[in-house]
Amino acid sequence: MKISDVSKMLGLPIKTIRFYEKEGIVNPQRNDSSGYREYDLWDVFKLVSCIKYRNAGMSVKEVAGFIRSGTREQLIDHMTREYERIHQEIKEKIYLRSVLEQDVKRLSYLPYNIGNYWIVNRDAYSYIAGVIRKGAEYCQRPEYWWREAGWLQKMPAVKSIQLISVESIEKDAEYDEDLWCCAIQTDRMERLGLEKTEYVDHLPETLCMVTVLDGGNIGNLTSDMFRKLLFEVRGRGYTPFGTITSELLVRCWEGRQYHRYFEVMIPVKIK
Repeated sequence: MKISDVSKMLGLPIKTIRFYEKEGIVNPQRNDSSGYREYDLWDVFKLVSCIKYRNAGMSVKEVAGFIRSGTREQLIDHMTREYERIHQEIKEKIYLRSVLEQDVKRLSYLPYNIGNYWIVNRDAYSYIAGVIRKGAEYCQRPEYWWREAGWLQKMPAVKSIQLISVESIEKDAEYDEDLWCCAIQTDRMERLGLEKTEYVDHLPETLCMVTVLDGGNIGNLTSDMFRKLLFEVRGRGYTPFGTITSELLVRCWEGRQYHRYFEVMIPVKIK
């Protein structure tokens, strides 16, 4: 059979078949009279096996090595690893689906929640810090390694969270500083394959008052906005404390204005 015949039979591009030949997966013999390489049934069988093993996660070089000298035990080991990889991927996809569903709801309700307050129980969070904001200046600290930990690649399941201390902004009227992090509920880290390394910090589960804040354009988000929120919280009979978490829901244009919307969770105690 000519390469064009094999291509039509197996649905493989001619370029791909030639690449597999170069990698030693098939070895067609040249016909002396016609000058064309001819593929026999064994070549076709090897290409079918190649399709099977490639679809099962093997690299081309792994396929070539297995076809030449692979053992049953090697195939079992590979299939087991691929099963575990797919199992982890399914868990992540299922979780991501639930995250996206929740995000759609929060974005849909966003206009109605600006300036309104409600009570929730904030789950325990784990986070890796990335950037410190001091006034209008942002800087990355060299000891923070969110990229090294691979957390950014898990977004949007991992969230972009701003942390700000209640004590600091109430104690110092000039205080205007916060920390930007990658964060996720602690009990969901395993689903995403995230490890609790030395760079991971934690926030405990706590009762919070929640609102949605319009942070406006770049440079408009300051600690004064949070001081106003704390005033509102106290006016409702609660005592704020600990660390405020502010999740960036969306950066977007509405009309001709740029907006940054945050879901702010303020830990509270009942007086």
